[in-house]
Amino acid sequence: PLVSTLRAGMIDVSIDGRDDRYFIRGGFAEISPAKITVLAEEAIPMSELDLAVLDQRITDAQEDEIAAVTDEARTKAAQMVDDLKLVRAAF
Repeated sequence: PLVSTLRAGMIDVSIDGRDDRYFIRGGFAEISPAKITVLAEEAIPMSELDLAVLDQRITDAQEDEIAAVTDEARTKAAQMVDDLKLVRAAF
């Protein structure tokens, strides 16, 4: 058995011959001989993403980064911007 942290990125899920792709914003993966469990901070099906909505989320996150009062809030907002840009690049 293995437990590992996950960085933001894409995962492919294959169930009963159906393949789906998700963008995840980090989390954990638990791997055992019988199954893999992914606990993601956020998981967005790529089939549901719209570029206009994604671009707006990037803009909102950038505004949050600029408006952040603390270093912790600024770092968190900057990570969100980076994560969303990764999704944008995957299109």
